Amino acid sequence: TLTFLDEVKRIVKESRGVELDYDRLPLDDPKTFALLSRGETKGVFQLESGGMMATVRGLKPRRVEDIIALVSLYRPGPMEHIPTYIRRHHGLEPVSYSEFPHAEKYLRPILDETYGIPVYQEQIMQIASQVAGYSLGEADLLRRAMGKKRVEEMQKHRERFVRGAKERGVPEEEANRLFDMLEAFANYGFNKCLPARAKVVDWRTGRIVSLGEIVRGEAQGVWVVSLDEARLRLVPRPVVAAFPSGRAQVYALRTATGRVLEATANHPVYTPRGWRPLGALAPGDYVALPRHLPYRPSAHLEDHELDLLGFALAEGNLRHPSGFYLYTSSEEELAAMEEALKRFPNTRTRVAWRRGVAHLYVGREDRRAESGAVAFLKRMGLLGLGARTKRLPEEVYRLPPEEVARFLGRLWTGDGGVDPKGRLIHYATASLDLARGVQHLLLRLGLQSRLVEKHFAGGRKGYGVYLLGGFEAAHRFAEALGPYLLGKRRQDLEALLASWGAVGRSTKDVLPLAFLEEVKEGVARAAQGQVAAFLREAGLAEGLLRPSRGRRGLSRATLGRLAALTGSLALLRLAEAEVYWDRVEAVEPLGEEEVFDLTVEGTHTFVAEDLVVHNSHAAAYSLLSYQTAYVKAHYPVEFVAALLSVERHDSDKVAEYIRDARAMGIEVLPPDLNRSGFDFKVVGKEILFGLSAVKNVGEAAAEAILRERERGGPYRSLGDFLKRLPEQVVNRRALESLIKAGALDAFGDRARLLSSLDPLLRWAAESRERGRSGLVGLFAEVEEPPLVEAPPLDEITRLRYEKEALGIYVSGHPVLRYPGLREVASCPLEELPEFVRGLPGRPRVLLAGMVEAVVRKPTRSGGMMARFTLSDETGALEAVAFGRAYEGVSPKLKEDAPLLVLAEVERNEEGLRVVAQAVWTYEEVAEAPRALEVEVDHALLDERGVALLRSLLDEHPGTLPLYLRVQGPFGEALFALRGVRVGEEVVAPLEAEGFRAYLVPDREVFLQGNGGGQKEEVVPF
Repeated sequence: TLTFLDEVKRIVKESRGVELDYDRLPLDDPKTFALLSRGETKGVFQLESGGMMATVRGLKPRRVEDIIALVSLYRPGPMEHIPTYIRRHHGLEPVSYSEFPHAEKYLRPILDETYGIPVYQEQIMQIASQVAGYSLGEADLLRRAMGKKRVEEMQKHRERFVRGAKERGVPEEEANRLFDMLEAFANYGFNKCLPARAKVVDWRTGRIVSLGEIVRGEAQGVWVVSLDEARLRLVPRPVVAAFPSGRAQVYALRTATGRVLEATANHPVYTPRGWRPLGALAPGDYVALPRHLPYRPSAHLEDHELDLLGFALAEGNLRHPSGFYLYTSSEEELAAMEEALKRFPNTRTRVAWRRGVAHLYVGREDRRAESGAVAFLKRMGLLGLGARTKRLPEEVYRLPPEEVARFLGRLWTGDGGVDPKGRLIHYATASLDLARGVQHLLLRLGLQSRLVEKHFAGGRKGYGVYLLGGFEAAHRFAEALGPYLLGKRRQDLEALLASWGAVGRSTKDVLPLAFLEEVKEGVARAAQGQVAAFLREAGLAEGLLRPSRGRRGLSRATLGRLAALTGSLALLRLAEAEVYWDRVEAVEPLGEEEVFDLTVEGTHTFVAEDLVVHNSHAAAYSLLSYQTAYVKAHYPVEFVAALLSVERHDSDKVAEYIRDARAMGIEVLPPDLNRSGFDFKVVGKEILFGLSAVKNVGEAAAEAILRERERGGPYRSLGDFLKRLPEQVVNRRALESLIKAGALDAFGDRARLLSSLDPLLRWAAESRERGRSGLVGLFAEVEEPPLVEAPPLDEITRLRYEKEALGIYVSGHPVLRYPGLREVASCPLEELPEFVRGLPGRPRVLLAGMVEAVVRKPTRSGGMMARFTLSDETGALEAVAFGRAYEGVSPKLKEDAPLLVLAEVERNEEGLRVVAQAVWTYEEVAEAPRALEVEVDHALLDERGVALLRSLLDEHPGTLPLYLRVQGPFGEALFALRGVRVGEEVVAPLEAEGFRAYLVPDREVFLQGNGGGQKEEVVPF
């Protein structure tokens, strides 16, 4: 959304010379609220789903607070309050406190603003204060208790609330009812986020703190590590609020590197496609974690303390009553241990060798005092820990990087491993806490690693931390930890680095293929159409920018090289991004528990459990909703252009927004060679496709066309265009696509242009050759040949070519040429999943569209089946026909044929399966009996509206069946008015009174024409 708002700002500045300042937008703009009231929220943040669109239209918000309330209430549970909120908002129902007659005088000043329905947490605190005499501190404790939903705490608060309410004249029964209302609010009035145990790094100190500590006030003034999206840089930002968010279902997101993030399904996580809710992620998706973790060190340990800490955690038996043991088989490591221990006061060592292993006991000189080494480990909280319970001391997280490196080097000397043959650097431990701590410390040093759980005989578990990143990571590891490795570990590391010199220096730090399009754009611009040659000259594989099976992405090193070669700032931003892309392995439910939220100043992002996440705040998000609605209301053309630009790689979204643009009266036109820019361009009240959107043209060719147009002026004809841009820059496939897209319509009919390509290409090549040879002045210039005569393309072919070249239908979908066909369908194809949601069994529906891609094949049972694609202006879906239905369906399945399909919708794990039962051609639909459909907003169906509608229908009796389509706040419902028949002449008076009325084929004929089909279900509103 922020990217989109930035794009709007740029386009508005370019087209109107106006500098938008979102922080200064008026929050009471009538034009914005009028747009919202009409439900024109396609593309508006948070408000563009079908259900939300209808709800906004029903509410007709008049202030930002209405949007906040709607966003807060629009979720399972509190949705039941929305009809009440809407009725009271429109004055159709009084704000009533009849359940609370004695508390009403306290409640009205608090809840009247939200029509008697609690929306904000602050209202809970105010009610507790006014009704029950809570102090501000007590009210906050109540708010927290409601978020936690602890039975014992809530019972204590109920008793305290009822007692205080009785003292203010509210009877016990009424006070309990009021407390019940507050408890119900707790189910929806809190944002959903992370459990209390989720951990963040306090940038000011480096220490690890949990959300629970921040919320309880045990960790104050915390600054988190945050992602600045615009620069993809890690920055410190303060936590400005922390609060409980109630109980919610929590899920575990598990990644390939072994990270585990526990959060609610709606919590946003950063991905290559921007912020996505955790619940929408699937195995194979990628999420962002930091490449390193910046922090301010706040502690210091001496070298001998760091050494002992590493040796003790790796090689120590820390359960001895008065001392501890260290073990090693290396003379060099033993010497280092003894050297470190000499520095501790009152510390004595004793060595015994058994089977090649040195047992180094650490005790005290003076038995009346404690050994300094023992005291140090006790202060670090390590004494008494076993192999499976060892963990990093809290102080380690506060150390500067160079001290962390020394500590890890000593730790690695003991339990680590370096395998030159397998080119592996790893650490092994029996403690999961210690493994996670080591992985986190490596991240602080800019080293990525993978944590793996291992299983051994007897049900024992162990954990390995494996360094990722190939040679580059091994080299950084050697620079950081190498000086502190001892004996065989140091020798193995040297051998490993030497072996890489012989086999090549690989890296596993890659950008996912999701970024490939962005990379291709940057390279194509620099290569000026000669991408393959550009890559060859750079010593890179020609297939580098093509996806292939098994390939994960582009290495960061390769991307950095491409950025340097192309001079692209966009590629440089990706190459230098301070994020590492980790693959999702699973998303698993954990159960319901208390969750918490943070508000982070400025960026609203933070790193939790080493993954980049977003904070969530209904008010902040609602403000973004208002801002996007404002620009749609005031700068509609620029709004659509920005949407199309941001979503240009998603053809389904582009098609959806073009449909909405048409509904707004904005024309989105095919590209025009002499008017289009590189991307979508605002021209007056129209939007032109950019030349770069044409398939086979490419970014470099588009830029070459624009540069030549700027240099030599507009292109005058097809021949002039071909003459000025040689085929090496704009090849034949690109030319054909430009013609099919309509970019050259100014030069003639598309069929004639396509037929003229060959002779004009020859003429253009000969003209350029004469110019190079200097013959132009000696002989008369050969005139441009006229266009070849050819019959014009029929409309279906023209539209098919357009889709082929642009990926979507721009001038219009072929189905629009068949009036009445779409009107008889149960719903547009795009809306089928929403339409059948909640309907029992295998609902039957009527679907209309154009037939595409028909495949017929035998079934295992010996019969035949057909699989075909049906498309309309909203989208496409696949349907099948088999069994007895196949015989009737198959003959009518012809590509580009408009059909009405009666289908059963089955649900399975992969989604919906559409099974055709019968089909009708457009001619059969056109000959069917007619019915009258009247569309009306439910808000108009008050007593006056119903009386007016009944009067109009009574005055125009006839033979047409009547259907009433009512638009409600959560969708629409279709009612068949049994026994009512009207005449066609009623249409005009209905429309004069604000009802929308139209004749359609009677769908009952088709639903019952297959042996008594299922009637269309009524969707409640």
